[in-house]
Amino acid sequence: MTQDNVQLFDLPDEQAAIRARCFHPTAPWYGFPRAALEQSIVARFEQMVSQFPNRLAVKQAERQLTYTELNGMANGVAQALLEQRGAGVEPIALLFEQEHAL
Repeated sequence: MTQDNVQLFDLPDEQAAIRARCFHPTAPWYGFPRAALEQSIVARFEQMVSQFPNRLAVKQAERQLTYTELNGMANGVAQALLEQRGAGVEPIALLFEQEHAL
């Protein structure tokens, strides 16, 4: 199957069943090429930053960030974590409080 000259692949039956339940039956299905699905989250995000630097990435009630702004904030957090981790390489977990909009 192809879409816009991009080679797509068929989903396994269990994933196709999930897709069928999660999307509106009359809405178009937009598949992703296999290479995009095999990218890391970091690589995909960096690609979005380079393709759409000024596009809205996050929006809250009173604040919004473009992909460039969000990337700058994420890089700042990463740099702070790297400075605090010491000489060893170890997993890091981040815990955030959830803000509730009223």
